[in-house]
Amino acid sequence: MSKLTRRQFDSLLTMIPAAALSRRPLGAWGQATEPIAAATTTPRGSYEPTWESIKANYQVPEWFRDAKFGLFIHWGVFAVPAHVSESYSKQMYGNNREITRWHAENYGSQDQFGYKNFVPLFKAEKFDPNAWAELFRRAGARYVIPPAEHHDGFAMWDSTLTRWDAKDMGPNATWWVSWPRRAAGRA
Repeated sequence: MSKLTRRQFDSLLTMIPAAALSRRPLGAWGQATEPIAAATTTPRGSYEPTWESIKANYQVPEWFRDAKFGLFIHWGVFAVPAHVSESYSKQMYGNNREITRWHAENYGSQDQFGYKNFVPLFKAEKFDPNAWAELFRRAGARYVIPPAEHHDGFAMWDSTLTRWDAKDMGPNATWWVSWPRRAAGRA
């Protein structure tokens, strides 16, 4: 296994905005999955929705190049069952017999208690964003990047694209967008 250099890692980051432009997030709970029409209220920028445009225009931010330590956090509805991995939503529907069996034993059959039934249980009542921010700051993190939307399709912000979001159906997580800056000591 070869190691990835910082510059190679930086170049991989160019894929992140491209992936965001390329397609609509998966409709995990039955919302429409057709492509989003071009936004008419978004001002034109230097990007077109093409790989060539990303390659020509994207630059890794200087603050990221200079950061020596940062955190990428994976947290969302899948933390409710907290079993095996963040791929629980995909695996519980027969793709993994062990998870399918475990789910049925702990929550009932998937047709009676599906992944969507975890959403009201995702309350984050023990989450203390200020404590996390202080812990990450003391650890020396220069950036903290939480998921905006994991592959389960649940948006961790007040989305206009889906009602399956933390504001409308989850823990009313308006703090989710602002706390990473505090965590990195840049608030």
